[in-house]
Amino acid sequence: MENFNTDTRQSIYFGVSYVIASEWSADAMKRLDFQRALAERQLDLPQTSVGARDFTLIRTEQSALQVKVASLGPSVSSISINADRPVHTLDLFGREAEVVCDAYCQIWLKQQRQILQSNARIRHLYSCQGHAFKYLWEERLGQKPDDFRYLGKRPVLGGGLR
Repeated sequence: MENFNTDTRQSIYFGVSYVIASEWSADAMKRLDFQRALAERQLDLPQTSVGARDFTLIRTEQSALQVKVASLGPSVSSISINADRPVHTLDLFGREAEVVCDAYCQIWLKQQRQILQSNARIRHLYSCQGHAFKYLWEERLGQKPDDFRYLGKRPVLGGGLR
């Protein structure tokens, strides 16, 4: 990591999602109860979108946050919590994601449940010394600088391969 300028870190994405062995009901009252449970926990997501098999809540003010609850099939549902270009810290995102999951469990998962899959993503951008592709080629992929010639006569710079 010595080639990275750690002071230049920019958070570009935080996300967590679960696939759960549980029915999810798109019932309007359950959706309102979910929004109410979030509001009681001081989390306001004012924009909503309802599909035939999903429900999405969005906050664009402060730091963007999107919560999507969906039915993936018979007895299988999912919840995903994402922040694109977050303004706040990863810790705050973690607390908000925990609030969302607690409210989700309160409304839809009162019975026993089984988590089939979980996923967490954290994406940061850093500036680096030299070109990023050169760093990836030599440091991360363990290739020799001379091996660049196999990629053609044009220099491979920050744009990567074309």
